[in-house]
Amino acid sequence: MARLKVFVSSTCYDLSIVRSQVRSYIKQLGHDPVMSDYMEVLYDPREHTHKSCLQEISGCDVAVLIIGSRFGGKGVPAAFDSIDFESLNEKSASSAVLESKEKLSITQLEIC
Repeated sequence: MARLKVFVSSTCYDLSIVRSQVRSYIKQLGHDPVMSDYMEVLYDPREHTHKSCLQEISGCDVAVLIIGSRFGGKGVPAAFDSIDFESLNEKSASSAVLESKEKLSITQLEIC
């Protein structure tokens, strides 16, 4: 089986132990984890890190979302450009959360 690039999305600081365990499991399965806290996201120093994360996830085969109790950081306006909110509104059964995109976290944006 081909190696998959697996993007792990969650808040980092409060879930560091869980993220570490998920990383080990992904590697045990023979796949390549892509995690910002392990310097596996290619950052453009001219852009905000949120934008880099969104660009990185689009090149991955799978995304794993870990949900904890923290909301995390709000997405920056520059990151909104790479998301097709109009298409998401059309496909979403409940698009109320998309009406206030400035309130979305970077983790929510990664999974959009």
